[in-house]
Amino acid sequence: MNCVNNILIETTNKLLSFSTSASLDAEVLLSHVLKKDKVWLLTHPNYKLTFWHIIKFNHLINKRINHYPVSYLIGYKEFYGLKFKVNKHTLIPRPESELFIDELIKINPVNKIIVDIGTGSGCLIITAAKLFPNNKFIGIDISKQALLTAKTNSFHHNVKVKFIQNDLINDLNTKLDIIIANLPYLVVEQMDEPSIRHEPTSALFAEDNGLYYYKKLLKQISNLDYQPEYVLLEIDPKQSKSIQKYIKLTLPKYSIKILKDFKRNDRIIRLN
Repeated sequence: MNCVNNILIETTNKLLSFSTSASLDAEVLLSHVLKKDKVWLLTHPNYKLTFWHIIKFNHLINKRINHYPVSYLIGYKEFYGLKFKVNKHTLIPRPESELFIDELIKINPVNKIIVDIGTGSGCLIITAAKLFPNNKFIGIDISKQALLTAKTNSFHHNVKVKFIQNDLINDLNTKLDIIIANLPYLVVEQMDEPSIRHEPTSALFAEDNGLYYYKKLLKQISNLDYQPEYVLLEIDPKQSKSIQKYIKLTLPKYSIKILKDFKRNDRIIRLN
């Protein structure tokens, strides 16, 4: 019987071997197909799906079995309570990255120029622009396609962000007060993880034990004729000691603070 309740039970069982969030995946994808929310699904367990609903739903489930991220299948991801369009050109926002916003709230910037390097979908800089409108905002990415997505998201959220295609902050003729950067930092061994198979490799992988882009950025910062007030960097916990060592060599005037994620792992490096 092709009713909501039966479909959810069958699909959850089918996804158990492929996903750690099988039940949630089934609910999100069915909600997307039916254009209804989760509460509606729970209160309409006997609603019968049409033939075309089933065709579309099964298509999405088959993609999920092949490790396509749910966010790509429905076209968006929530970040800090806001919805952002995502696609194969952008990294899917992670909960750990919300630490950037938590830290900006503590800093409480006013009349500053805030730059987000490796902006991707624009979730960080757009969220910052929503929360701290009395500042100027710049989003930088090397990917033209990612910047198009970020611009779409900024339009949707009605915020003013200047997006620039650039190699980090190289030749950027603007004094930057706050730099936030979530650059590629995964190593070869981590790239075998099925959950990231369909995300852009260029947004994930970096040479030099995952620190290539961060070392490049830190070197660019050291060559500036001024010192940004704050620099916030997201890292893999295993990189914490090595990047701190490099920071002390490259930017010795900065104090270093380590921010831990919800698993109590080192996640954000704060320089000021």
